[in-house]
Amino acid sequence: MKISLSMWSVHQYWFEEKWTITEFIDFAGTTKAEDVELLSIFWRNQKLELPLVEEALKRINYRYLVMLFAITL
Repeated sequence: MKISLSMWSVHQYWFEEKWTITEFIDFAGTTKAEDVELLSIFWRNQKLELPLVEEALKRINYRYLVMLFAITL
């Protein structure tokens, strides 16, 4: 069994604009987690961030899961 870390676990830092997705990945790299989960809600600009995320994941040898969902009211 592998341990993964979801960005939702630290969502407060993102909502307070203290962390970016890549800063979350850097943090996850300091834990025992082997993978990360990046939820669609945490992408501010996916087109610009995706190359940076891919670079960060390679740097710490992680895979990732992007969950896409939409909530409509």
